[in-house]
This record gives sequence, structure tokens and C-alpha cells, in this order.
Amino acid sequence: MSSWKNYLETSMLGVVRGASVQFLIHPLQTVKTRLQTSALDVSSQTVVKEIWKQKRLTGFYSGLTPKLMDTSIKQFWCWPIIDKAPQILEKHGVPQFPQMAITGLFIATVDATLSTPFESAKIRSMLSEQKNKAFSSFFNEGWKSFSTNWSRLSTQWSSFLIAQKYFRNQYKEISNDEPLTFPQLAFAGTKTALVVSVVAAPFDTANTLKQISKSFFSKNNPHLIRTMYRGLPFSAASLTIHNIASLILIEKLETRSLKRLSPCENAPFPKTLAEVITGSKRI
Repeated sequence: MSSWKNYLETSMLGVVRGASVQFLIHPLQTVKTRLQTSALDVSSQTVVKEIWKQKRLTGFYSGLTPKLMDTSIKQFWCWPIIDKAPQILEKHGVPQFPQMAITGLFIATVDATLSTPFESAKIRSMLSEQKNKAFSSFFNEGWKSFSTNWSRLSTQWSSFLIAQKYFRNQYKEISNDEPLTFPQLAFAGTKTALVVSVVAAPFDTANTLKQISKSFFSKNNPHLIRTMYRGLPFSAASLTIHNIASLILIEKLETRSLKRLSPCENAPFPKTLAEVITGSKRI
């Protein structure tokens, strides 16, 4: 009974976190997506003005419905995996950071399988003035862009889990393994967002362009790097909000798990860069 209670609590916390965060960051995501599909000489100010001119405030929330549907479904399986998978891998002798990478790849595979149609509908809704036309892609396109969506999610999930663990470990060392405070989680979330946004930006742009049958890998594209990192400030800002909320929940879940373990079962946090790379622990 307690395991089911923990599962339901974890899932509901994830749903509340996911829905709340989406309302905050969706306007940033909309501007970023528009920039990724616009010419390089189009500024963010121009994109914002165009969205406002077309639909006013509601234009910034185009594509929110499929995103909320995807997010709500995801929370019921995603957060229990984040909570339990590293513990299972640790019992099999997998070092801490490979635990995060494996967990990220597993989540990304399930996520891409379930979310690719929602992702397509979201992006097409952001770019189309006709809502019904955008939603028709859910059925017509289906999992057509699965590979690019999986690449995007694999990069985002793995880099997020590894980076957040690394930065949280740094603050854990300072706080002598005590639960982190909100300012510490905020700083760790911001640092994590910067890492993830830089690492995942090319994959995110490729996924967006794939949804509208475009590619930045072209001989006629002399500004490849600029294209790959279009909308990076908006991506970093939305990820910062997203990651801070995620780290608060992860910290809560880990604190709850540690309370069920005896002190001797609590694995020490890596202290040096060498330990982070090799996954070894101090003796």
C-alpha cells in the first residue's frame, strides 16, 4: 500500500509541477519555435510583434493544449522512473553518473514513443493560424519525426539528469549532505539550464525544422551555427524555470528515499572531477 501511495504522490506532484511550469514557459517556447523557423535577419522583437498582431495574448499560448496533454500523461510514469531507476541501477553496481545517463536514455525512448504526435501538433499549432489544420498532423503525421524527437529528448534528458546531479552534489558538499535550500536549488537549476540549453539546442532546432519538413544541413546554409542556436536565450530562460521546479521535486523525492535507508546505505557523493568521470568513490 505504501508503494502505491508513494507512486500516486510522486505522479501527482509531477502533474502539478508540469502544468504550472508549462503556463509560465509556453510563451517563451512559442517565440523560440517561431525564431527557429524564421530567416536569420528576423529579430525576436519582430516575432513577438507578429504574434501579438495575429492573435494577441492567445497567440503566445498556441500549441498549449497538446503540450499539456503530453505533460499530464508523462508525469504519471516519468517521475516514478526518475525516483526508482537510479536506485535499481545502484544495486547492480552502476556508478552514479552512468545511472543518470541510462535513466535519461530510457525516459527519452518511452517519451519519444508516446509524445511524438503531441510534439508535432504543438509545433504546427505554434506556426499555423488554423488550429484544426495543426491538430490534423496528430493523425496524419503520427510518428514520422520520431528519430529527431528521440535525439532531442535523449540529449535533453541525459544532459539534464547528469548536470543536475553534478551541481547538486557540489551544494551537498557545502551543506554537509543536508537537504538543499531553495536558493541552492535555484542556482543549481540555473547552471543546469545553461548546460542543457547549449548541448541540446542543435537537436531542438533540428526537431522543430523536421516537423515542417526543413533541414539546416544544407549546402545553401552558410550560417549553420547561427541556425543551430536560434532562440537560445528563450530556450535557456524556459529551461531555467523548468529545471528549478524539477530540482525542487527531485530533492523532495531523494530526501524521502534517504529517510527509508539506513546511514550505511547512503552512497557518498563524488567530490572530485576524477570521481565524476570514472564514477569511483572515495574510501
